[in-house]
Amino acid sequence: MAKKNTKKAPKPSKTGFLPDLATLYPVSQVALDKFELTPHFRQVISPRTFDFLRGVNVRPEIFKALSEKGFTTQEAQLGWQLLQAANGTYMMEERPGVSQKQIAAEVELDQWDEPNFEIIDVSLSIMFPEQRDYLFEGLSPQQGPAAVNSIRQLLRRVEILESGSDPNREATRAEDKAAIKELETTQILTKATRKHLAALIEIVETPSEDDVKHVERYNKQQAYHEDALKRLGLWIKKWRTIAKRTITRRSDLISLGLAERRKKNDADTLPSETPNTENVESEVVVDPPTTP
Repeated sequence: MAKKNTKKAPKPSKTGFLPDLATLYPVSQVALDKFELTPHFRQVISPRTFDFLRGVNVRPEIFKALSEKGFTTQEAQLGWQLLQAANGTYMMEERPGVSQKQIAAEVELDQWDEPNFEIIDVSLSIMFPEQRDYLFEGLSPQQGPAAVNSIRQLLRRVEILESGSDPNREATRAEDKAAIKELETTQILTKATRKHLAALIEIVETPSEDDVKHVERYNKQQAYHEDALKRLGLWIKKWRTIAKRTITRRSDLISLGLAERRKKNDADTLPSETPNTENVESEVVVDPPTTP
């Protein structure tokens, strides 16, 4: 009798896995708090790191020189891992789509405002023109999400006229209530209709459970990205500074992104005018590299 295969199938890879940054690259909280992510640093940290790591990879003499200062293969791997973490190589879930219930509610509201705004307008224009002006000031039929907002404002104003809650309309409260009663009596805008419209608006504007979870995941990923970018910034600042004080050959500095190639007219520059590359890090902005 053949033996039963008890070997477990391999688990699927977790494409959304986020490495623990505190374990990957322990950093003092004080250092993280002091590291300011200016718009400039946000743009240059990743390109600088990529150029630096690529330069170390392609030029053995650079790795050898830096190894005397503590740079190892493991340190290079750490740089790549931080670079990946800072650039979101983890997979973000696709944002949930709008539910069919929300779509149907928005469509119904969108179809309601145009004919009914006009009917309410003309119905109040004869006996209650002042109330009509109040209801429709700045309002007109709209399309899509804008229609939802217009109907919400109309319902709110109807409620104010009906309840007499606007202290600035004390002199017209009787007419205000009469205008809304007229809409109710003539079946143009009944309380049942208002309640139904309010329910539709709530459906459209209430986020689904998937939406709430997505926002929570997004906020966590944003915080993770900020943390990763700061740790990467501290890492590359350290090794660029060490390389700048250790590497002397200009071609090696160029490979690391610590210097730029001289322009053709630099050949005519007098010795005393030769650019000093000692503090070139603060002067050179490295554009993101293009991959073949």
